[in-house]
Amino acid sequence: AAAREVQTVPVTVNLTKYNTYRIYFDVTATDTKTNEKKEYSTEGYMLSVANKKSKSDKPNKYTAANTEYIYTESEWKPIEELLIQSGISAIRKEIAWGHVEIAEGKYINPDYTFYLQELHDDGIDYLAIISPNNSRYAGNYDRMRVDQMDADGIKGIWEAWEKHLEYIAQQYGDKVKYYEIFNEPNEHVNVEVYAKYLEIAYRAIKKYDPDGIVVGFSTASMPWTWIEQMLAIVGKDPGKYLDAISIHPYDFDYGEYRTKSKSASLAWSTLFRDQYFIEKNDRMKALMEKYGCGDIPVLGTEIGMTSTPLVYSTNCLLYTSPSPRDRQ
Repeated sequence: AAAREVQTVPVTVNLTKYNTYRIYFDVTATDTKTNEKKEYSTEGYMLSVANKKSKSDKPNKYTAANTEYIYTESEWKPIEELLIQSGISAIRKEIAWGHVEIAEGKYINPDYTFYLQELHDDGIDYLAIISPNNSRYAGNYDRMRVDQMDADGIKGIWEAWEKHLEYIAQQYGDKVKYYEIFNEPNEHVNVEVYAKYLEIAYRAIKKYDPDGIVVGFSTASMPWTWIEQMLAIVGKDPGKYLDAISIHPYDFDYGEYRTKSKSASLAWSTLFRDQYFIEKNDRMKALMEKYGCGDIPVLGTEIGMTSTPLVYSTNCLLYTSPSPRDRQ
């Protein structure tokens, strides 16, 4: 090929096993003038091989995906097709308080929830992350969490948060299966404050969607001290706080689970080592048994990364016991 000429070269890879792969290319280029040969190696390209499914097939109940906000049919349709073909059973995305309550006491359905009915019709569940933030009440973006606004003297803020939850449960109760309260709260609040969030959310959601599954913890990685302290609170009366527990058991490229990788792009769980994943889940299960929470289902709601537009990580819905709805 001439200098800077772009050529497309088909490559056939014989992959007979469903798995995730990283493929590297070694390229030999020959200078047409000097006949000099140069060798190049590419960075690894990741791809996954999965069993393609049709709409009539049952999805894999142990797999799900996080998505970005989806605003248009043109964005939604290719994602819908991908979810169906890959057997994804649920997606996870925030329904933000500030997008629902656009002025004090004025509620709307955010435009990025337009596809929830189609999702429901496809047999794919929706996990709504419940936001603790609303800059309209705070008047700023620095201290807009409910607990921060309460500490700053904004009266009635917990009640306002509870009312917006009631609205969400009323509007979306037939389309939302899971309500996950506050993404990665261990990064922001202590266990006593988070228990208050859970107690209020559980009461508000169950008032209008008694079958909705209220999910708590949603931890950033596995903060064992914070987790154990929360289990000690929840174990006294689980039915007051939640129906399921979620965790984000990332295989990080530092700390306790450090690997030999030097690439920043590998820091977030493109690495997935079964032994560490199993150890973390076994440790979680043992702590839950210790505090009388052994029957509570556990969901891994963040783990893994993808390069698919509008899909930013995959979930693994790992039930340590049947889900509340499956028990009925």
